[in-house]
Amino acid sequence: VIFVFAVMSIINMRSLSHLTALVMGEKKLGGDMASFGFMLAQEYGQLQMENGHLTDSRSVPVAERYAVVDRVSQTLGIAATIFVKDGNDFRRISTSIIDQTGKRAIHTFLGPESAAFGAVSRGQSYTGSAIILGKEYLTEYQPVFDAAKRDVIGLLFIGIEISAMQDSLEDHGADYVRNSILVAALILIISVAVNTVMCMRVVIRPIHVVVTMLKDISEGEGDLTRRLKENGSDEIGVMAHYFNLTMEKIKNLVAIIKKQALALARTGTDLAANMGETTEAIRHINDSIQTLSRRVTGQSASVTQTHATMEEIIDDIAKLYDAIDRQSASVSRSSAGIEEMVANIQSVTRTLVGNAGNVADLSGAAEAGRSGLTKVSEDMQEIARESAGLLAINGVIKSIASKTNLLSMNAAIEAAHAGDAGKGFAVVSGEIRKLAESSGDQSKTISQVLSKIKDSIDTIMKSTDTVLRKFEAIDEEVRTVSEQEETIRRAMEEQGAGSRQILEAIAELNTITALVKNGSDQIRGRSNEVIRESGELENATQELTKGMSAIAAQLDTINVAVTRIHGISGENKQNIDLLVREVARFKI
Repeated sequence: VIFVFAVMSIINMRSLSHLTALVMGEKKLGGDMASFGFMLAQEYGQLQMENGHLTDSRSVPVAERYAVVDRVSQTLGIAATIFVKDGNDFRRISTSIIDQTGKRAIHTFLGPESAAFGAVSRGQSYTGSAIILGKEYLTEYQPVFDAAKRDVIGLLFIGIEISAMQDSLEDHGADYVRNSILVAALILIISVAVNTVMCMRVVIRPIHVVVTMLKDISEGEGDLTRRLKENGSDEIGVMAHYFNLTMEKIKNLVAIIKKQALALARTGTDLAANMGETTEAIRHINDSIQTLSRRVTGQSASVTQTHATMEEIIDDIAKLYDAIDRQSASVSRSSAGIEEMVANIQSVTRTLVGNAGNVADLSGAAEAGRSGLTKVSEDMQEIARESAGLLAINGVIKSIASKTNLLSMNAAIEAAHAGDAGKGFAVVSGEIRKLAESSGDQSKTISQVLSKIKDSIDTIMKSTDTVLRKFEAIDEEVRTVSEQEETIRRAMEEQGAGSRQILEAIAELNTITALVKNGSDQIRGRSNEVIRESGELENATQELTKGMSAIAAQLDTINVAVTRIHGISGENKQNIDLLVREVARFKI
C-alpha cells in the first residue's frame, strides 16, 4: 500500500510540476513581451504604417531587420516575430524562427486557422498554445496600434516550444521517478515515519517555500530580490532554478520600468506645462489674428475710398488740362494782337519821324495830311479796341490763375488725405500752385502795362481830335503841329517800348503755360499710375482679408486640437504617476 501511494504521489507531483511550469511559462511570456516591446521602442521608436510597410520613427522599413528579434531570442530564450497587417491577414516580416530548410520563416501569414487570429484581429492580446510550422508553442500575441490608437498595423509574437519543455520535464521526471522508487523502497524498509519525514522535507517544504515567496510577492512588499535554494536536480530543483531566473528577469524588467517610468513622469510634467503654455500662446495668436483681420477690413475700406478720390482728382486734372489749353490759345491770340499793335506803333513812329522832315511842306500836303491823320485816328481806335480786348484776356488769365490756385489747394488737400500714396502728387500740386501764383503776378503786370497803353491811346485820340478840329488852321499853326508831332513821336516811342515789354511778358506767360501743360500731362500720367496701383492694392487687400479669414478658421481648429492634446497630456501624466506608484511597490 505504501509503495502504491508513493507511486501515485510521484505521478501527481509530476502533473503538478508540469502545470506549475506552464503557469510560470505564461507569466514569463508576459514579462518577456514587455521586454520585447521595450527593446523595440529603443531600437525603432514609434512603429507606423507607411504605404503598406511597417516602418520605424525614421520611416525606415522594419522588414528583414533581425537585430531585435535575435537579441530577444538569445537574451530571453524564446522565439520572437514581428507581423505587419497585410490586407485581412498578418504577414511575418522579421523572426527568429528557422524553418525546415534552415531559413527564417518570413513572408508567411498567420492565417485565419490560427487560434490567435480572432483575438488579434479585434485588437486584443492572446496567450495560449499554437501550432507554428508543425510545432506546438506556448505563445503570446500582442497587437501593434498606430499613433492614434485606433487601427491595428501589426503584431508582436513570442513563444516557447512546448515539446522542448516536455522533453526537459520528462528527462527530469525519469530521474525523479527512479529516485522516488528508491526512496519508497527505503521508506518500506525503514519505516512509515521516516517516509513521512522525508516527504515533508523533500516535497512539502520546498513547495511551501515557493508558495510563501509567491504570496509575499503578490500580497506583501513585492520583494523581487528573494531567491529559492537550488537543491538537487529534481523537479523542485529545476523549478527553483527557472523560478530564480524568472525572478531575475522580472527584477531587471521592473528596474527598467522604474527608470523609464521616472523619465516618463518628468516628460509628462514637462509636456503638461508646455501644453499649458502652448494653449495660452494659441489664444494670444488668435486674438492677434482677429485684431489684424479687423485692421485689414478697415484698410480695405480706406483703399476703396482712396481709389474713388483719385478718380475724382483725375477728372479735376482733365478739367484743368482743358482750361490750360484754352489759356494757351488765348495767350497766342493776345500775342498776335500785341505784335500787330507794335507794328502799328512802329509804323506811326516812322510816319511821325518822316513828318518832322516834311513840316515845311505840311501846308501843301494838308489834304494828304488830313487823310493820313484820319487813317491814324482809325488805327488808334483799332489799337484802343485791341487794348480793351487785351484787358479782357488779361482778366481771363487772372481768373484762370485764381482757379488754378484753388484747384492746386484742393489737390494738396486730397493728397494729404491719401497719405504716403499722395506724396508725389502733393509735390506736383505745389508746383501747379506756384505756376498759378506766377501767372497771377504776370497778369497784374500786364494789366498795369495795358492801363498805361490805354491812357496813352486816350491821349492820342484826344490830340487827334484836336488836330482834326483845327486842321483848317494848319498853315497858321505849323509850329504847334511840329511840337505836337514831337510829343506824339516820343509818346509812340514810349508806347513801343511798353508794347515790347508786353510781348516779352506774353512770351514768358506762353512759356509758363507750356510748363503748366506739361506738368498737367505728368500729373495725369502719374494719377493714372496711382489709380492702377490703388486698384492692385485693393485686390491685394481683398486677398489678404480672405487669407486672414482662412487663417482664423484654421486657428480655431488648431485651438480645439491643442485643447484636446492638453487634456490628453493631463491624463497621460496621471497614468504615468499611477505607473510610478505601482512599480515603486517592488523591491529590486
